[in-house]
Amino acid sequence: DRRAEWAEILEFSPKGFKFDTPGVSAFRRRLTVLARGVAADIVVHEACRASSMRAAIAGTPLERIVAYHADTVALGGLAARAGVGHLVLTHLIPAPSSPEHEAAFERDIRSGGYDGPVTVGRDLITITV
Repeated sequence: DRRAEWAEILEFSPKGFKFDTPGVSAFRRRLTVLARGVAADIVVHEACRASSMRAAIAGTPLERIVAYHADTVALGGLAARAGVGHLVLTHLIPAPSSPEHEAAFERDIRSGGYDGPVTVGRDLITITV
């Protein structure tokens, strides 16, 4: 039983596992971490449906808040280019209130180009590596 703590990049070399959790910081920083050529088996990443909310929040204080979170469509493209094995979404904005809202996060990721496994995180979720 292996457990990973939050880390920028944590590698389990005996089996080749790599675990990447960039945390909640500027999206450009995440791009830099993943662009280093580290094809992580699992990436746990915050996700914001900014593209779908853009028109509704234009000119409001929410526009600035959303600007420093990772857009789900862009995240899907980044995960595809970085060769991510499994993408786990966390810190979801807006918080989904139904299975349909959760599915919208995955649709956004797919529209960005990522075709690997996607898990829309929930409180106390367990991911087996």
